[in-house]
Parts: sequence; C-alpha cells; structure tokens
Amino acid sequence: MPDIIETAVLSDNALLREGITKLLDGARFHVSQRTTSLDLQRYDSGQQAPDLFIIVIDDTSCSIVGDIKRQFKSAKIVALALRGSRELMHRAMQLGAVGYLVESVSAQDLITSLEVVIANGAVFPPELLSQLSEVAVEPQRLLQGVQRRADGSPFQGLSAREVSILEGLMLGESNKVIARKLEIAEATVKVHVKAILRKVRVRNRTQAAMWAMQNAVTRIPVVEEPDVVEDAPLPMIPARPDMAIASRHV
Repeated sequence: MPDIIETAVLSDNALLREGITKLLDGARFHVSQRTTSLDLQRYDSGQQAPDLFIIVIDDTSCSIVGDIKRQFKSAKIVALALRGSRELMHRAMQLGAVGYLVESVSAQDLITSLEVVIANGAVFPPELLSQLSEVAVEPQRLLQGVQRRADGSPFQGLSAREVSILEGLMLGESNKVIARKLEIAEATVKVHVKAILRKVRVRNRTQAAMWAMQNAVTRIPVVEEPDVVEDAPLPMIPARPDMAIASRHV
C-alpha cells in the first residue's frame, strides 16, 4: 500500500480549500490541514509536518511560498493559480515551488501532478515554460553569488559554457536545440549537462533547472576552467606492414 502523504491546503477561499480536499478524497494525499494561513505552533508541539503543501496563490500572496519553504525545507510545494501567468509561475519557482497548476486542472491531472512532485519531479504548464525566455536572467548573471548546491554543500561555480547550457535547461530546451544555439556538438552538450548535475548535486535536468530558477534572483559565480575539447583530431597511428587497406566500393 502506498505511503500516506500528509498534505496541507492553504487558500483564502474556503470553497477552494474544501474543493481541493474533496478532489483528493480517496487518494493517498491526506489533507491534515486546510486553512487561510499556516499554524506553526501545532508543529512546534510535535505534530507531524506536512510532506506536501498546495498553496493557492495570486500576485499578492505568492510570497507565502517562500515562507513555507524556509520553515519546511524538505516539504514539496505546489502552487495553484487562478490564472496562467508566466511571471507568477517564475516567481513561484524562484521561491521554491516545484509545481505550478491553474484552477482549470482536472481532478485526475491534479493527482497525477502531485504524484510526480512527490517522486522528486516538477510540474509546470509547457505553454508557460516556453515563454520563460522573456523573464529569465542573462547567462552571465545566472547564479552569481550562490553559495550552496542543492544538497546544501558549498557551491564553487560553473564555467561560462555550463552557465549558458544551464539557461537552456531552464527554458526546457533539448540537447539538440542547445547545441544548435551555442554552435557546439550535441555530444558536447551531454558532457556539460553531466558536469552540471554533478556540480549542482542534483539527479536530473529538471532538478537542475529548478535549482537554477530558484537561485536566479541572485548572481552566480562563473569560474575559469578548461572547457570540453570539441572535434579534437585523432592521433595518427603508423600502419604496420601486416595491415592491409581495404578498397572502397562505391
């Protein structure tokens, strides 16, 4: 039997709170708190903290995402907005949300999205992600001044090339698209992506993009280091007397 996920639903709208709770009825997401604001004292007394927060946000209440993230660092946060806004989604991502949904989401899609988030994934509307280039920071500013990696260990920085590739990950671009944009080989992009995951201490591209978006409000150090050598000439190996050269047939 799947583990029960303790869930908190926060909204100023009582109808929305009750509606979300009803939609989750029968799923493994147990709504232990539904309120307009979080009662922190109940957790100081030893009550189990939520594993998941579903927060209804708008332009004036998005900051609560950051408040929750600071108090419950290991909890997952999904922002539910009354309208689709790339600026609002961008802000929620920066503050720590790993999911952004709009109120028109179906019950099944809501549950599926929550399952993805609990499995350390991220859920955002693709039509909004494709527009993030209009609000994303410049590559040379990305992550300037960030001190910590995803696991909390000291962050030493990325190379200029890695920063450019990380921006592509933020925009949801494939390795092929990134390679074409930067005029490098796709295999080179793959090497850089692996290096980024290792340096940032995350497991996949989505987590790297999320980490970058959450740190984009600051400035990031770019370090000098050897870049990946592309299209290096192969060494010439002298032919041995016993080696024959096969003829080519066209």
